[in-house]
Order: sequence, then structure tokens, then C-alpha cells
Amino acid sequence: ESGGDFPSTGMFGVYVGCLILLLGALFAMVFLVKASEAADAMAHASLAGVLGSSTVVASKVITAALVAEDLSLMWRACAILPLVMVAPPHVFVMNRAYGRHSLVMMSPAMGGAGLLANVMTGFFLFNEVPVGPIQFSAGVALICFGVASLCTRKAKAVKPASPRGAKVP
Repeated sequence: ESGGDFPSTGMFGVYVGCLILLLGALFAMVFLVKASEAADAMAHASLAGVLGSSTVVASKVITAALVAEDLSLMWRACAILPLVMVAPPHVFVMNRAYGRHSLVMMSPAMGGAGLLANVMTGFFLFNEVPVGPIQFSAGVALICFGVASLCTRKAKAVKPASPRGAKVP
């Protein structure tokens, strides 16, 4: 069940603070730490999922600002800032991940990580509580297992493409 269209100001502040810490850690893992291929894939999938979920929340901020009756035009214009700050890094991280890892592996891993981030956001910001906690927990565990298994599986070796159409022996 949904607890409303928009979270309380206090809970939203906690969400933003935790999001900044999580994104900082994931950005550090993706861009600063030399990790194994599996850890790199997991970090990229997690970062893309969290950023994707954040774009949903940013869109809700815009919507709430547009329908609020007591906001000035300046505050309504400022409501677009979260989306402007989150969407470009999201696209960049997705493209980087697709360039470094198999699309077949990364696309579902990012989708699963995004789904987990959406579940957490719904629970903490919008008071969405599962009707069947046991089934819900089993579903979340399956998603976690699926993302982890996709990111840790060994990729098959691929022959490099030949330069300028030369035939490869």
C-alpha cells in the first residue's frame, strides 16, 4: 500500500543523505578502485540501478512541485535540478558498463539492481509495505541472487575483430 504521493521532508532528507553516501561509495568503486571483473560488473550494475531509481524519485519531485499550490515559480524551477543532476551520470554509467561488460549480462543485472533500489525507495519514502512479507522477501532474495549470479559468471572469450575487414585465420 502506498502512504501518499510524496514523503515527509524529514524522511526525504534522510533519503538524500543516504543516497549521497551510497552513490559516493559506488562511484569510488567504479572509477577509483581496480576491482576484479565481477566486482566491477556488480558495482556498475548497482550504480546504474540506484541512479535509475533516483531518476524516478527526481521525477516525483518535479510532479509534486508542479501540482503544489503554495510554491513560487523559482521553487518550481529548482525542482528540476535533481533530475538534471542524476540523469546524465545515469546514462554515462550505463554506457560505460555496456562498453566494459556484455550487454546480455549487464542489462538484466542493471534492471534487477534498479528494481531493488525501487523497492527500497518505495518502502522508506512512500511507506509501501508488502502484503505478503514472506513471499516478498523470497522475491527480493531471488532478485539479489540473480543479479549476483549474472555479475559473477565468467564471460566467454571472444575473438577480436579484425582491423579494416581483414580476414582472420
